[in-house]
Amino acid sequence: MAEASKAVRDGASVPASGSPDSAAQPHESRPDHRRRVVAGTLMVIAGACLWGISGTVSKLLMDRTGVSPLWMTNVKMLAGSAVFFSFAAARTPDLLRDAGRSLRHPRELLGVVGMSVMAYLVLNASYFANVDVTNPATATVLQSLGVPMTLAAVCLRKRRVPYGREVLCFAMAVLGTFLLATGGDPTTLAMPALGLALGLLTAAGQASESLLTVGYVRRWGSLVTNAIGFLVAGLLLLPAVRPWAYDAAAAFAPLDWFLLAFSVLVGTFGAGALYMAGLVRVGPVRTTLLSTTEQLSSAVSAWALVGTTFSPAELAGFAIITAMVALSA
Repeated sequence: MAEASKAVRDGASVPASGSPDSAAQPHESRPDHRRRVVAGTLMVIAGACLWGISGTVSKLLMDRTGVSPLWMTNVKMLAGSAVFFSFAAARTPDLLRDAGRSLRHPRELLGVVGMSVMAYLVLNASYFANVDVTNPATATVLQSLGVPMTLAAVCLRKRRVPYGREVLCFAMAVLGTFLLATGGDPTTLAMPALGLALGLLTAAGQASESLLTVGYVRRWGSLVTNAIGFLVAGLLLLPAVRPWAYDAAAAFAPLDWFLLAFSVLVGTFGAGALYMAGLVRVGPVRTTLLSTTEQLSSAVSAWALVGTTFSPAELAGFAIITAMVALSA
């Protein structure tokens, strides 16, 4: 990460690599290329796992306090944006100023608003709403439908058919998701229609995060991109949610404040920074495939925090997704 941070501080772009939809850096040796891809893979996995754990923690907080999913989303976005801006001002001030200058142009601003709506607002709001409607594991499983959406978008953009490894990884991701969601019995996946609709929205947001943010991260770095994305999405949601109308100071116990801080610092800041930093190293297709590891962390955290148990079929799904991660690396 030190090498990547230096590149960001110097204003250098960090092109995505390690997947067929991206090219290696010019004059980059094979060992350097491999190290960058491995580092990016680990970052994406770590970010995805933190996001999965955050879903379970957020569910606990909503159940304990009765706050709505949109309240949770809005507060996490605005608080997370403040953290990202603080780190960006300290570590990448030149990129922060460059972004500020760029956003003075209406066309650039419109593009950032569109990216923020799909990659931040839609993804986060629909995910936490679905956590409340269904459960963290189901919401995370449905989010992984962003894998075929991303693959289809990349293939259409490049006017190519999927590569063999992409097809295999996609099939493994789908199979692992199926086993986790149904336990091997497709008749057991019963959920409200609203849950399915929210899951599809989350998947679209997941694909948008992989496809729409990568250009901004290359220009401004992950800290600045996340700071702006969360801020714009949070401000757009603010008039509808009015989070100040809920008296959290009176309703929250010390544990609830800890859960909220964990969701912001780990689930929003930690997950977002790692995910974006990995995205520019491994490309959108591989990033979306690797993000299915969220299901593992969501399931494990549900077992550890709630006492959820898993069937042999679900354990097989864990193994298949883990093998998919190794294959895509």
